[in-house]
Order: sequence, then structure tokens, then C-alpha cells
Amino acid sequence: MSSFYEFIKSFCIIAISSGLAMALSPEGNMKKYIKYLVSLCVVCALLSPFLSFAQKAPKLLTNFEMEIKDVSADVKDEAQTNVALIAKQNIENELSSLLSANFGFKEDDIYIVLTIDSVDVSAVKITDVTVFLCDVAKKEEISEYISELFLNTVNIHIMKKGVGT
Repeated sequence: MSSFYEFIKSFCIIAISSGLAMALSPEGNMKKYIKYLVSLCVVCALLSPFLSFAQKAPKLLTNFEMEIKDVSADVKDEAQTNVALIAKQNIENELSSLLSANFGFKEDDIYIVLTIDSVDVSAVKITDVTVFLCDVAKKEEISEYISELFLNTVNIHIMKKGVGT
């Protein structure tokens, strides 16, 4: 804001000086040269903020560019996390549908929780599958089925679903 006041102050000084120069200048050929010089001074005074901005612009734009990169990195990380969570939820739903279709359960009788390793958000890995069932009679078959689905890379926990769960 102080630069704006400096600009107004210098412009007023130039305008007053120009007015005095025009008033005191003699008539004739000399007056048009003085008018030309006064006009140049006024134009320079008007352009001075733009010239000072042009000198500072590269530094300002670099700072702005760095802020954009920081924000875009945060947005990218948040987007990757959201994608991983949505994928986790979709896998849980699909696994629940598969188990109910293949083993004769109702979808309400199955509750599945996946545990994911999201240290590296770009390469999320499923580490554990926990299945809550109303009837655990087919526990071994279900465990083998899930193990085959995930190519024996996950820990499988099958538990009896409680009344309040």
C-alpha cells in the first residue's frame, strides 16, 4: 500500500510541476517543445508502477509457481488416498458378493474388513482380510477360496459374526 501512496505522491508532484512549466512557458515554438517534455514526464510517471512490477514479476511468479506445486502435491496425495479408500470399499463389497454367491450366504450374514498398507499411496497393498460370518462351518473352504483370490499374499481371518455386529 505504501508503494501506491508513493506513486500518487510522485504523480501529483509531476502534475503540479508540469502545470507550472506550462503556465510559465513563453508562447511560440518553445511552448510546443515544453508541452512535449511535460507529456513525456506524465507518461513516464504513469508507466512507473508497471515498470517496477515488470522488474519484480519474475521473483513473484517463481514464488507463485512454488505455491502452486505445493498445493498440487497435496491435492494429488489426497486424491490418491481417496482412490485407495474407495477401491478398498469396492473390494470389500465385491468379496462379500462373491462369498454369498459361492457359499450360499445372505449378504447380511457376511461382513468383510480389508486391511491395507498405504505407506506408499501409489502402490497400496492389501495385507489382511477379516471375514465375519454368522456360520463358520465352511471356514476352511472360505479361507482357501480367499487365499486363491489373492494369490496367497494376504493373511485371512475368519470369525463368527456377533449378535450386535
